Amino acid sequence: MGRFKFPLTLLMIGMLIVVFEAFLSSCASRASPSGGPRDTIAPVLDTAFPPNFSILFKSKSIELVFNEYLNLKSPGQQIMISPPVEEKPEILLKGKRILIELKDTLLPNTTYTISFGTSITDFTEGNENRNFKYVFSTGTFIDSLEISGRIYDARTNNPEKDMLVALYEINSDTLDLDSLPYKKIPTYYTYVEEGGTFKMENLKSSQFKLLAFQDQRGDFKLNGNGEKVAFADSLIFTSDSIKPLVLQSFKSEPEYKFYSVRHSSYGQLAFNFSKPVPDIKIERLNGETDPDSIYIDFGDHSDTLTYWYTEMADSMSFRVSGYEGIDDTSSLFLREFQKPAMKINIGETELRLQDSVFLYSNLPLLSVNPDSFMVIGPKDTFATQAFVDSANPLRFYLLPAKRPKNFTVKMRLGAVKGWFGAVNDSAKWQFTSLGREDLGNLDFTIKGDSATSYVLHILNPAQKKILEKKFTGGTLVKLRNYNPGAYQAELVVDEDNNGRWTSGNYFTHKQPETILKYSGGIEVRANWDLELEWIIKPRAESDPGLSEKKTAPSTRKPRPF
Repeated sequence: MGRFKFPLTLLMIGMLIVVFEAFLSSCASRASPSGGPRDTIAPVLDTAFPPNFSILFKSKSIELVFNEYLNLKSPGQQIMISPPVEEKPEILLKGKRILIELKDTLLPNTTYTISFGTSITDFTEGNENRNFKYVFSTGTFIDSLEISGRIYDARTNNPEKDMLVALYEINSDTLDLDSLPYKKIPTYYTYVEEGGTFKMENLKSSQFKLLAFQDQRGDFKLNGNGEKVAFADSLIFTSDSIKPLVLQSFKSEPEYKFYSVRHSSYGQLAFNFSKPVPDIKIERLNGETDPDSIYIDFGDHSDTLTYWYTEMADSMSFRVSGYEGIDDTSSLFLREFQKPAMKINIGETELRLQDSVFLYSNLPLLSVNPDSFMVIGPKDTFATQAFVDSANPLRFYLLPAKRPKNFTVKMRLGAVKGWFGAVNDSAKWQFTSLGREDLGNLDFTIKGDSATSYVLHILNPAQKKILEKKFTGGTLVKLRNYNPGAYQAELVVDEDNNGRWTSGNYFTHKQPETILKYSGGIEVRANWDLELEWIIKPRAESDPGLSEKKTAPSTRKPRPF
């Protein structure tokens, strides 16, 4: 028995070691944290071979080691070397490492930047390391020139995001400068950051064309007029002392074009244009041409107008002409549609002193019978007049003999007759009349440059434009009896004097017109008068979009009883 004692002891010791390791493992498992906050930190470069910002660079391979495991998102599109090389480098991802094999011969005495865009993300959460760059020079120094700036939307004044900012070196290339963004990838590029700002570093001393665009295809090239762009008015000389640049982004307005006409509903055609048309002539080439049987609804700033007709036919032909050189003909075969039922909707239910009771139809109207309407107050019932709006046969209004504070409008069956023999169903609506004590006044004085034309827009708390006024130099606006709330004002610097905001055009080198936003608050309060003054100073040369704006202190006073 004694000869088995030693092996048995070894066996027992081994079992104890296994149990002890299991115990330690279970303890470690219980002690490890679970859950916790989500990782929001992007990968960070730990080591580079050769080091970042190396000079006298001769290596054909680069190794970048990060602090966590990576993904590379669209490396073929996002990763770019500038100045460009004919043969793109080979880029491999291995865990935490990015390996770059340079295939092309590098130029002597040149600073190169490998820009990774938004391609580097962590493996687990996809956090982006935006605008990471690896910089090296084949010469004895790293180019250190830089430019910076910001980009904002010319129409809204909001800072831009997701725009590519590109520099194109101007050299002996015979390619037209305006065509560079369409034909070539940029020499240097970056993306706008939060707040619309951008910065380019390690630039050589040269002259460049500066352009920013959305790069919707991700190919570093401008593609058509559908992309929003921003551009500098003149070439950029990086050797000069350059103040931060300010660019206005915009989409070019398309030329006025008539696209097509389609049969959209019973007695209704839709004429489609490239952009809203303020006026157009539509001439019927066959069939009925009685103006009383035709109504054209231009809508509200829409690129589609509605053509109403009463004569039913198998086909129609039209000539469309009379605005911005439009002159075209079109024909179509008509489809089968069921006659529509009439639907009546109401406008505002809280009525100011100057408001009428407006109601809207989905079909053009022929007549309204006032005897089929009743205005019912808390104690009495009142008669009302009723009229079809002469400027808009899709709308009619009521003029009650009296409007109590709270009242109901009842409409009987057949009170309204419309096209195609349609009549309304019975209905009723609740309204509230607002008195002077419920409303506020605004006196708004604007003082600008005496030789400059402006267009003023005032928006109500629902962002609906309630006033548009064209003027030169200065003006005084008096708003009387308006609903309480926060109003906004904007001013178009109307350089072409066409009475509206005009966008820019990259090919004609035209910047968009500037829109100034009133920076002070316009808070209309019930039973109060508000007096404001907006002084427009000349636009600063360094920042065409942020004119110096000063407002005189507002005066607010209660109305006398």
